[in-house]
Amino acid sequence: MHPKTSEKACKPCDDLEKIDSRAGTLKSRAGMLGSRAETLKSRAGALVSRAGTFDSRAGALNSRANKSNPLSDHVQGTKKRAN
Repeated sequence: MHPKTSEKACKPCDDLEKIDSRAGTLKSRAGMLGSRAETLKSRAGALVSRAGTFDSRAGALNSRANKSNPLSDHVQGTKKRAN
């Protein structure tokens, strides 16, 4: 329909309506992609945080293992035998 009258839209007005509709669709898709990118960025941040936590735990366990193993000094001082 023509924007100013109730008559059938002329070709230029019809084309403009299609362009406006397409622009709205593209804006909507861009918004969805932006939202999805933010979600993925947030998930990546959470994974980095978890990796840091596991790294810290591994370091603590390694430290505890070295303190509790009475042979650790002896084993660390020996060289590996060649096969």
